[in-house]
Amino acid sequence: MAIGTARTVLAFVTIAALSSCGVGGPRDAGYFVTHADEAKLVVTRCERGQETGNDCAAAAQAVAQIKDKAARAATPPGLNP
Repeated sequence: MAIGTARTVLAFVTIAALSSCGVGGPRDAGYFVTHADEAKLVVTRCERGQETGNDCAAAAQAVAQIKDKAARAATPPGLNP
């Protein structure tokens, strides 16, 4: 029984470690442009110091692109510089 418990604990620890280590790698601005809600969440977490790294810059860039696109769409035709 002790061996079975040890295997279960080892399996759990391995899965937890792999799922939290960012196996997928950093996401780029293109990813965040298509996942706007997630980009906004990441930017908020970065501003609060809860998240750091490449995702912060990529999410901030994506949010700026999304806002720029929305501003251009809201501007009547002929008024764009």
